[in-house]
Amino acid sequence: MKKAFKILYWILPLIGLVLKFTTTIEWKLILFPILFILLIPDVIEFFKTKKEKSNKEKYKAYYKTSALMFLNPIINWQSIVQLLGQLFLYLFDKRIEETKNKYILPFNGKWGAVNGGTTKENSHSWDIFTQRFAYDFVIIDTQENSFKDNPNMIENYYCYNQPILASQKGVVVDIRNNVRDYQNVGDYSVDCKTRHIAGNYITIKHDNEEFSFYAHLKKNSMKVKKGDVVKERKHIANCGNSGNSTEPHLHFQIMNRRNFFFGKSLKIKFENTITQTGKEVEFIEKEMIVKNKKTATNKRYK
Repeated sequence: MKKAFKILYWILPLIGLVLKFTTTIEWKLILFPILFILLIPDVIEFFKTKKEKSNKEKYKAYYKTSALMFLNPIINWQSIVQLLGQLFLYLFDKRIEETKNKYILPFNGKWGAVNGGTTKENSHSWDIFTQRFAYDFVIIDTQENSFKDNPNMIENYYCYNQPILASQKGVVVDIRNNVRDYQNVGDYSVDCKTRHIAGNYITIKHDNEEFSFYAHLKKNSMKVKKGDVVKERKHIANCGNSGNSTEPHLHFQIMNRRNFFFGKSLKIKFENTITQTGKEVEFIEKEMIVKNKKTATNKRYK
């Protein structure tokens, strides 16, 4: 069943792309039913694996909006480009590599790695070479919640609008700042009308041809522009909820190319990074609560 879903993952965007450029009503009448028929196995599997009613309701909005996203021509095109990038990396550059540089955490204070790690079990997206070693970070309280009070208000998420920092010195080589922050939080839905999977983002080039990528940033929060030379810990933007995102969080990864769709995700070596127990770590795994270690050159840490 999982193999079938992987095939559907690539077929659905292709059909959506055809729908975009199809002008005759006859073809639209044929392809629209096929599109929704292909979604049926996914829906059946969802109800089979989510037996509890609460869980069915919990993810109902996510499945609905994810299905609608396949009708978004912009996302369909990006899915095609992602497929080409996947094919390129599979043929020429799928070997696992670690970063040559070491990086600090791109934020202040304690954040949790809710997604991501160095193993297949912990990976953000193991089968997607461009995001294999990516991380999703949020701020979590003692009750393991990422929000306070009402989860349907974006301002109640702890990490929303928090400063995002440059993880290493470098040069800003790419930036996007035209994607809205999705306001319908708390129900696991995603913005099916978004203009980019990653939302607003910043790409910074570092030594050894490595590129840090910061995604789902808040619109109009950019503190840098393309071509800027930035120092480590430079405030570059604020955390947001733009793009394909169910709640405010930071998507962070290091790539060997500047293009998000063609850059291979590298296993990130961190420095001056400690867990909530005070243990210093070089690699971060899923569910770790981490923060930057205070150093003589990092007096602003809090």
